[in-house]
Amino acid sequence: MPLFESYASRWIEERRVKGRPLAPRTRDHYRQLLEDYLSPAFGQTSLDAITPGAVNIWFDDFTPSRSRSHGKKTGGETARAHAYSLARAVMNTATGAHGPIVGMVNPFAVRGGGSAPKRRRDDHVASGAQLALMLDTIRPEWRALVLLATWTGLRYSEVVALRRSDIDVNEHVVRVRKSVSRSRSDGIGLKGPKSDAGVRDVHIPDHVMPDIRTHLRSNVTERDGLLFPGPSGGFLAPATFYGKPNRAGTWYAARTAAGVPSLHFHDLRATGATLMAQLGATEAEIQAFLGDSTPAAAQRYVRAARSRMKNLAARMSELAASGDW
Repeated sequence: MPLFESYASRWIEERRVKGRPLAPRTRDHYRQLLEDYLSPAFGQTSLDAITPGAVNIWFDDFTPSRSRSHGKKTGGETARAHAYSLARAVMNTATGAHGPIVGMVNPFAVRGGGSAPKRRRDDHVASGAQLALMLDTIRPEWRALVLLATWTGLRYSEVVALRRSDIDVNEHVVRVRKSVSRSRSDGIGLKGPKSDAGVRDVHIPDHVMPDIRTHLRSNVTERDGLLFPGPSGGFLAPATFYGKPNRAGTWYAARTAAGVPSLHFHDLRATGATLMAQLGATEAEIQAFLGDSTPAAAQRYVRAARSRMKNLAARMSELAASGDW
């Protein structure tokens, strides 16, 4: 009978979702959860010897680790929910039709065990003045990177994967087909975008094209050359681009100079999506702009735009009532 640790390790390596292996960073996350939380409790226990009682004790006495898993803290209720969900999924396979303990009841049966409080970080929208200051401060060879993230909604991993052949200067289109993946297990490489919806052609607004053309002339020499290469010619590392607040020309320095030191690079996508919503774009159009597989984010931006319009209408009524305009 397999031990839980060896079976779970093989499960992580062989797991398929919609016919595809797990993304490298997901595998990293699962391996970290296994190492930190599941192996100490169940690792040397055979699959058929894990009981609901032992699972309940582990769940109730869960002690969070302060280590990090691919950049995310693994402590607290979220870590417990993630670890529990992984263990339950592993045991679902083990007790399934082709598993080593087929027909047995999954011992990971804590009601709501895989749920954790949602802590969604609110998006911050950069103003036109703030964006202008950031563009003036960022290194010239990264100016187009910031513009593309803002006005075409590309993720950092997508924009740093772009090559000269992905830009159609005649049609004003950027073709998104790849993204850069970074993981401890697989290193740095290319993969498809985050979802099938991430494969998309995005129109580049006309006001951005002069900067794009200037960038192509000044910084890209080959047809398949990277638009934004790192210092050694490979993919631009986040640590290089983000830098430090006191390192001139980096993202951190640019956002600090603009007076928004907490602005995330991802917020540039939010800025573009918010502006689209305020201009009347539909949920489907914003979803396509973002390359998201679900409409949840697009719906949030549309709701925010509608709320803003309602507030503006109320302020117009106040102005009309006062007669002072």
